[in-house]
Amino acid sequence: MNAIALLADEGHLEMTKQILYTSFVFGNWNGAYILLAHNINDAEKLKWFSNRGIHIVHTKSLVDVPGATGIYYSKLRLFHPDCSHWERILYLDTDIIVQWDLNELTQVRGFAAANDCVKFNLLHQFSPRDRNISIDEYHERKEIFKDYDLSKTAFNAGMMVIDSENNTQKRYEELLYLAQRYYQWSTYGDQGILNLYFQNNRIKLPYVYNDFYQSDDFNRNGFIRRTSANDAIILHLTYPYKPWNLNCEFYEKWKTYTEKADELFSAKQVGKPLPAWRKWRTELINAFNIWRVIKR
Repeated sequence: MNAIALLADEGHLEMTKQILYTSFVFGNWNGAYILLAHNINDAEKLKWFSNRGIHIVHTKSLVDVPGATGIYYSKLRLFHPDCSHWERILYLDTDIIVQWDLNELTQVRGFAAANDCVKFNLLHQFSPRDRNISIDEYHERKEIFKDYDLSKTAFNAGMMVIDSENNTQKRYEELLYLAQRYYQWSTYGDQGILNLYFQNNRIKLPYVYNDFYQSDDFNRNGFIRRTSANDAIILHLTYPYKPWNLNCEFYEKWKTYTEKADELFSAKQVGKPLPAWRKWRTELINAFNIWRVIKR
């Protein structure tokens, strides 16, 4: 069996409900659901999920990371061997809305993820946010990560297909080792660590499976423009507004789906596969506009 996995602390439990709803109704998902409950010990707070048969996996910071970023590394729990009874796990961040059928992803054989926005390379995962690193910092990173190719295109870990049937204790411990060793340089938490581990054996998913329509100005205002997010199978709303922010253009849609979440598993599944020509049209538009951005 396959599963969809979500991660939340107490403050984000409500945000996960619309993902459950949209993945079931529009994603036609009939596999299992997993909630990684980060530092949530009150069973009453999890009752909505447990009553609906959602698998609750209790997590805490798996890596000794200071501050609030420890939650990000809880994703690594999905690589533990006790998750290997699921053939594959589709991980989705809380700022995602599912719009089309997801079942094509159940045919993926191996670990898979879509490129990070604008095809950022791996060096970007270990650089300070919002500024370019200096020449000295660049050479420092090159030395620290000399066993890795920092010029390779990085992937975004907010949406992943995990080949969990291949989970072993060795894989899990190697990921924890990398996290403990490199977390202080990993700008986006677990994402940099996962990129190090899977940089040579990642299957690249099409852009529509992790679509940054809201934040990708180069697509919305590019030479060939996208005029809507209708072709996003998985719409990822990272910046400038999360979907639960009133300023987000998708807020009303998010709010409606959240309110309907109590109908989970009783609602009719109405999702359709995104036509292939629309998938590849969006892929080509994205690739062309990225090429223009990089060329400049």
